[in-house]
Amino acid sequence: MSLSILESAAAREGAAIRRSQAVIEFAMDGRILHANENFLAVVGYRLEEVVGKHHSLFIEPRYAGSEEYRLFWSRLGRGEAIEAEFLRLAKGGAQIWLRAVYTPIMGRTGKPEKVIKFATDVTARKSQIANFEGQIAAIRKSQAVIEFDLSGTVLDANENFLAALGYRHDPALRLCPDLDADPRRTGRRRGTASPERRCRFDGDRQGLQPQCS
Repeated sequence: MSLSILESAAAREGAAIRRSQAVIEFAMDGRILHANENFLAVVGYRLEEVVGKHHSLFIEPRYAGSEEYRLFWSRLGRGEAIEAEFLRLAKGGAQIWLRAVYTPIMGRTGKPEKVIKFATDVTARKSQIANFEGQIAAIRKSQAVIEFDLSGTVLDANENFLAALGYRHDPALRLCPDLDADPRRTGRRRGTASPERRCRFDGDRQGLQPQCS
């Protein structure tokens, strides 16, 4: 396959990506060189409002002055691509979340000449997750909640659950699920685990198997 055909195919692929994603280009000092319509629609700016401005236009001032931000640009300057979910600011200060990759474009000298950022707006998904987390936190405050692993061993229980059964929270002790069983079935007082069902961990429960006796 000839070089011209490969270059043509690469150009078509690049054009397709730019049509479907939010794309912005930066000089190596952080100045904005160009942004496509998708990106401008996400941040709420016109092209003439951003060209020539610094990337820090889209971030919190406190982060802009941080060592973390300096290292971010230092990594790009070394030619390292960075991919993550980034909290950014749209016009007017509204917070948005972008799933993005910053890709340094190497020049003939082998050093980065500019950075292209390809991004997708994930603000709605992040807001939905935050909403779910808030609902779960509210449930935990108002309901008795207990967690089990797939073998049926108790992993954790909130204060409401412990108070209802008269237990205290002991991270070293894990009880199997008949601790809250109906006494008519087990023959024991509710909240009393049989000796053969008491499961104790040696150390932190993360990644360890219970030793039941």
